[in-house]
Amino acid sequence: MIEDVAGAPGLSETDRNSIGSLGFGALVAPALRRGESNPLWTIVSVSATPRRWTPNEISLAEEVAERTWAAVERARAEAALRESEERQAFLLALSDALGALVTPLEIAAVATARLCEHLGVDRVLYGEIAGDRLTVERDHTRGVPSLVGEHSLKPFGPDFLAVYKPGEVILVDDVARDPKRPIRRATRCVAGRSRPLPTPSCSRRAMRSACSPSKAQRLALGRRPRRS
Repeated sequence: MIEDVAGAPGLSETDRNSIGSLGFGALVAPALRRGESNPLWTIVSVSATPRRWTPNEISLAEEVAERTWAAVERARAEAALRESEERQAFLLALSDALGALVTPLEIAAVATARLCEHLGVDRVLYGEIAGDRLTVERDHTRGVPSLVGEHSLKPFGPDFLAVYKPGEVILVDDVARDPKRPIRRATRCVAGRSRPLPTPSCSRRAMRSACSPSKAQRLALGRRPRRS
């Protein structure tokens, strides 16, 4: 609680100037904490001019903060539950659809299509990695060219392969702004140097999947299946 930002004794000159530049003359900010020195959440009430906050005003601000946080936590829990239920429903429907299929390419076609539509992404591809080569056996696309064919993973750089081969997840939120330049370079190479295979085929265990979301250009390569 600060009644006069310009004259607050607990603030440095720099802090007073910084807060004052925002148009804050006085403020009360009850904070919910996880531990004494770990603020978790707050609601800040601001006056543009110095103000003497009354005990009732401070108490009210604290009560509003408590009730708002409780409502936010409840909404988050309900959203997480809905997301979990939707995820389980999707996976159950996918399992039912895949259970009736026989060939690896039929399974790949349904899996890539279902995941692409569910995530709302531009492309989901399914293929086999051998050494530094990715053979895309099947993909499902929405308004972008197919990448079915053989591609080199070398343009992604050694760091990519070093993380990817042990089974880690590779996640890029924005290819254009990713600090790892080889990622940007590699996506251009993959898009421009696809070599289609005349007769696609692969084993069910050896297939891979990757997603390319729209807008943010997210590239996600998941965990490799374990070979028995």
